[in-house]
Amino acid sequence: MDNHGIGQEFLPFKLGVTEEIITSLSGLALFHEATLPSGVVAQTHKRLPTPCSNRGISPEDYVMPLALMLTGGGQCLEDIREIQQDSGLRKLYGFRHVP
Repeated sequence: MDNHGIGQEFLPFKLGVTEEIITSLSGLALFHEATLPSGVVAQTHKRLPTPCSNRGISPEDYVMPLALMLTGGGQCLEDIREIQQDSGLRKLYGFRHVP
């Protein structure tokens, strides 16, 4: 046993610095990819009213962040902030606005 009490083993990857936008919620990409071919976004447009002005928020801009929040383990509306503050996740999904 060495002086530190922990064996000196190396993991098979390297850490580095990046300038790219990243997200810790990338696992939600599977959910998002499954919703597109299943027609969830199309049904959202079909069944929910569209905004009455050009400043309004489209139905999927409400529904998809909430669905991702619940899929990711969110339990209350305050948890939507995690998606709202994650610029990598918003870029990945193309969210312009998270209500």
